Amino acid sequence: MTLGTVAATLAVTATAGFPWDEIADDIALTSGGTFSSAEIAYAGFNFAGGETLTLNLYSMDGAPTPGSFGFATPGSLLYSQTLPITAANDGRVTFTDAAPSVVLPSTVAVGLVFDIDFPNSQAGPLLFDPPTGGSSFDDFWVRGFEGDADWALRVIDLPGGLFLPVNFGIELSTTDGLVYANLANPLLLADGSQAYLAVPEPGTWISMGGVGLLAASVLYRRFRQAKAG
Repeated sequence: MTLGTVAATLAVTATAGFPWDEIADDIALTSGGTFSSAEIAYAGFNFAGGETLTLNLYSMDGAPTPGSFGFATPGSLLYSQTLPITAANDGRVTFTDAAPSVVLPSTVAVGLVFDIDFPNSQAGPLLFDPPTGGSSFDDFWVRGFEGDADWALRVIDLPGGLFLPVNFGIELSTTDGLVYANLANPLLLADGSQAYLAVPEPGTWISMGGVGLLAASVLYRRFRQAKAG
């Protein structure tokens, strides 16, 4: 998917440390099953060494919060693993359960925690759209922004009342095979650079190393309601 010329306004400001604790994409799988592995696509820049990425898989059974607009939030933690990552325009990291035992429901939230030296370093998931197996809303979840411990929904809004499809680059497999696939269709900006999600210093679209850095604004409740039908 290629975007035309757009201007996404940064409605948040950077704070000391990484500006949110965790981001998540809730995804509908083609079927549930016993978790086997997950591949995550990310971009990362200006690493000093020792950076990590933590994958958390959640059931969508958490209580609604003020920022979730009545929707259930990422709740019960099903699986967690931390792996080292290196700086890359098009990074890939694969999380594998050596002894599969975690049974996934048909919808899960894929939470990502980037442990980096912010603001000297930047990192975030690469964005792809549309998924080729399973489905995802175009919004995303944030936990810990500006000290808020609750999960909240966010979107990136575009001119004309449109929204950017913020779908993380994820492939998720159970012991029966691939149940969610979203690594085939890079989300490209007008200049041909692939989009990734992060909150930078205050600004708008930023291009770093051939990857476009996106800024998040607030969610409009009607958006997810409309998407949910």
